[in-house]
Amino acid sequence: MLQSGPLTPRLCGALATTLPQWRQRFYEFPVLPWPDYVALVEREVNPLVGPEKLKVVTKFLNDSGDLIYIDRGALGNLVVLDPNFLCSDLIGPALAPEGASRPRIGSISGRITVREIERVYGDLNALSVLRLFEHFELCRSCSTEGDGDGDEASTIYEFPILTEFDKLHGIWVPEPEMTVFVGVRIECRSAYDILPPGFFPKQLRLRKQFLDDFDDQELTLWSDGLKCVRGDVEIKVKGHFDATTTTALESHRAVTIAVRGAGDNTRRECVAHLQRFHQTLQPSMLQQTIDAACPGMFVVTQVLSARHMAAYADDDAWYEPEQIFQSQRGSGVVCHQNGFTEKLVDLLCGGCGEMLLAARSAPLAHVKLLDVKTRQELSRLLDPVDPLGRDWCLLALSLGLVDELPLIDIRQNQGVVSATDRVLREFEKRSSSTVALLVDSLREIGRLDAMDAVICGLPLVFRTESDVVVNVTGVEMASYAC
Repeated sequence: MLQSGPLTPRLCGALATTLPQWRQRFYEFPVLPWPDYVALVEREVNPLVGPEKLKVVTKFLNDSGDLIYIDRGALGNLVVLDPNFLCSDLIGPALAPEGASRPRIGSISGRITVREIERVYGDLNALSVLRLFEHFELCRSCSTEGDGDGDEASTIYEFPILTEFDKLHGIWVPEPEMTVFVGVRIECRSAYDILPPGFFPKQLRLRKQFLDDFDDQELTLWSDGLKCVRGDVEIKVKGHFDATTTTALESHRAVTIAVRGAGDNTRRECVAHLQRFHQTLQPSMLQQTIDAACPGMFVVTQVLSARHMAAYADDDAWYEPEQIFQSQRGSGVVCHQNGFTEKLVDLLCGGCGEMLLAARSAPLAHVKLLDVKTRQELSRLLDPVDPLGRDWCLLALSLGLVDELPLIDIRQNQGVVSATDRVLREFEKRSSSTVALLVDSLREIGRLDAMDAVICGLPLVFRTESDVVVNVTGVEMASYAC
């Protein structure tokens, strides 16, 4: 295929033909640094090829699955000549189940020494293997053995996916001094989506967020969660399992972040930690944890009940995004289905009244702040012709874009751009185009599915001064964001 494809560089065909020979020659460890790879190509394939052209060709072979080209990260430029070696021979033993026929990395704590890597991988250079694991976020160096002298050979590596500890007893027990509670629950939006098995322990980025920011902290890890203590504030992140389902594979659909603090002086700190780690998990920071593990997955952020958290109930209680959104627009009070009410200031601000104005900013945010995923979802929902006419055209009329409608319609017929996206672009030209107006228009035309997509795509709090364009009683809302 490479040799006959019309857009394939001729050098690709020559390299693809030569790769099997190189794999046999370097069968023990078919991984080459970029300078050695360039020298090998110049010596045996084409002496006139330059590094820049070879980089383009190598990326093409990477995309076609003939080799693996690592061009970023701590490893720098590295070429894996045999993808099967990386997946089967290296990563395989790290992920092999108990009872596998081949040697596997053994640990219930997830902490592995270099000697264990040498036992499993035999003659391979253990440090080279570990560097590859670190690049693919399977492990991270975390400490040095007590008897070591600080060199790499005495370093202990943490493999979160190998951790088999269940949640430890007493990890989150009632304590009278803990008076501030805030939290969120991040759940797959579609009933057909699940977080992949091992999602949480595989994500080293989140754990790195905890480990590297502060020195004076206590960290506890288990198979599907962690707890971090920072002074008077405690953060717990855990996978949520739905007891109504039959298997863990079907039930692993959510992750919760709970924060509690001792005393009123921890209110701002609790909210700051919640926002930080919520952003680490949320796709609002594109290509972060969930987006990297599950591209294209839509998630919804639900706000945990502070009253329920303070009671240390066994099950979680939360509020849906639409409830929070309507409370932000209205009285600032949310009614739970169990019959009790809570104030928005307690749910989003930890009881800190100075932050309430920023917490109510989402409905008055400008439409241009909608993220790419939300705009794409709106286009998917509203671009197709609706039998009742409740599509992008009726939305444009509801938003008052009567004069702009002919131009939008012409471009729609030409297939230049999504008609819905064009409506949003025209609407956002007005300084008064808020999210609340868009939501009201979608409700008015009967497109509750699109309205739900907008509300679910909003962050809980907008933080920068450029985020807010509407003043409330003469005071700019963003000036109160913490």
